[in-house]
Amino acid sequence: MQAYSQALSSISQSNLAESMSQILLIVGLFMIHMVPEISGFLIAAIAGGVMSKSDNEGEVDRESLQDVFKDALMLLLIACLLILVAASLRSM
Repeated sequence: MQAYSQALSSISQSNLAESMSQILLIVGLFMIHMVPEISGFLIAAIAGGVMSKSDNEGEVDRESLQDVFKDALMLLLIACLLILVAASLRSM
């Protein structure tokens, strides 16, 4: 009986180790794609917040408004680039 329980214990431990390594592999594959995608979404949200904040301030001269929109556009371009990188990583 003891030999049977030892055999079951070794089988379950090896299956557990194998399933844990598979889980870590799957999580790692998703993280490769998720990190740039989530970063892109957050940067796009920050760009929207910057534009919204500058629009709500009221009296702002034209030159500073153009600077804010240039900065927001640069953030949007970076966000699009990150999302494209994430899409290419996902398709691999």
